[in-house]
Amino acid sequence: MEWLRDLREAVVTIPERRSRPAYWTQRSSTGGSRALGLRETAAAVADTVEDLAQSGYLVWAFGQDCVDRFVEGELGADPASRVHEVLGRSGLWPIRTCHASYSVDDLADMIEFLADHVRRPTRSDLHDYADCGRHFSGFDPERGAQVYRVRINAVLRRSDLRLELAENGRIQAIVPPGLRDLVDVSLTTASVHTADAEELAHAVELFRARDTTALDRRHAVIALAGILERRRGLVSERLLTKDAGSLFQIANNYGIRHQKADQLTQYDPDLYLEWVFFLFLSVIHLTNRIATEQAKVDLDTRAATDPSP
Repeated sequence: MEWLRDLREAVVTIPERRSRPAYWTQRSSTGGSRALGLRETAAAVADTVEDLAQSGYLVWAFGQDCVDRFVEGELGADPASRVHEVLGRSGLWPIRTCHASYSVDDLADMIEFLADHVRRPTRSDLHDYADCGRHFSGFDPERGAQVYRVRINAVLRRSDLRLELAENGRIQAIVPPGLRDLVDVSLTTASVHTADAEELAHAVELFRARDTTALDRRHAVIALAGILERRRGLVSERLLTKDAGSLFQIANNYGIRHQKADQLTQYDPDLYLEWVFFLFLSVIHLTNRIATEQAKVDLDTRAATDPSP
């Protein structure tokens, strides 16, 4: 029956079931319960990966068992050895049996590794001989990565690790509450100078990387200060002169851009650099908005004074 075969093949193309909206306590800061620790988070990630594997999301990379023969994936006949070779240590795969001994680094590396290798199947065929099961094919890397990221971040949000999986498939620190929108809009809004966009994105990635150091964060802040230097005229024109001067004094007089003997360095580097980073980022976003609005005004003015019909 052709229609039944077509229906079976279309099953895996149906969008994933959307979960219900979270209830009040689940949306609160505490989530209504204790946050997951490392062991619990690793177990929840392992369950999520196993669930995706059952739906064919790991077949492209890890292959699939069949009653006739093992169907190799991208990682070859011995996927575990390949995982350990790439990550430089053993005891990480399979995740369902190894997760109990994971460190934070182990868990983060496995999440990132799988992000690079997950694929969403678009077709499947039922191999009913000896109840073999469904075989998957037609793998979509973009859709697979999207589904994987959503599922993994749903777990990480319940944990106390303060980590998330970014769109580039890499683990990063969670932006402090209330500042996520600032980061997103700053990266997507047109910049005053076209050269700023790449530098801004690099600074944000450097500041939020999971292995970032105090030196990395200082360099990220220095990059933002450099962007503001190119906008000094705009900042001085649109902000109060005293405010603009104070903004650049932060970068120049504290131990950020310069390392002179008289620099002010008696502060917690993590807290202080975080505050300065988001302060500078907010001013960059403000200048982008000012420039965009001014461009619209100039365009309207030219249109109103243009004598041509």
